Amino acid sequence: AANLDPEARKIFFELLAERQATATMLISSHRLNEVAALVNRVLELDMGKVVLDDRVADDVSLSGLLDCRVEVKRREPAFIKAIGAWNFRDAGGGLIWEGTVAGPDRLRFLGMLSRYVALTTHISLTEIEAGAEQETKQGERQEWVRRVAGS
Repeated sequence: AANLDPEARKIFFELLAERQATATMLISSHRLNEVAALVNRVLELDMGKVVLDDRVADDVSLSGLLDCRVEVKRREPAFIKAIGAWNFRDAGGGLIWEGTVAGPDRLRFLGMLSRYVALTTHISLTEIEAGAEQETKQGERQEWVRRVAGS
């Protein structure tokens, strides 16, 4: 999932979430920060031996979405490019940006924003209600399928 764009990652997490209750999933990664939100148990291997076997709080929903708003002091081309890669829309002359982030991508998104901490004046992340989440996911999934089919 690390090489997928944010929209494709969101779809990927939704597909995992559909199977979360009925299947055991094994995720192998060197990027612990990217998979931390996806798991409830971690095994760490060193030289083929288990050196850590621990449970993790799994409060983050694989299918959850966050409604996000970011405000900045001034228009900055590098920031505009970075936030645009997350499919955020300009809601105020390049100073206010709005969009959604998949729950498991929360840490990755905040990591991207941390590069612009001196530019940022306001950040809000609000979990989307289940009903609204379903409507949003369905529309985003249909749009993603249309774009992929068209390429």
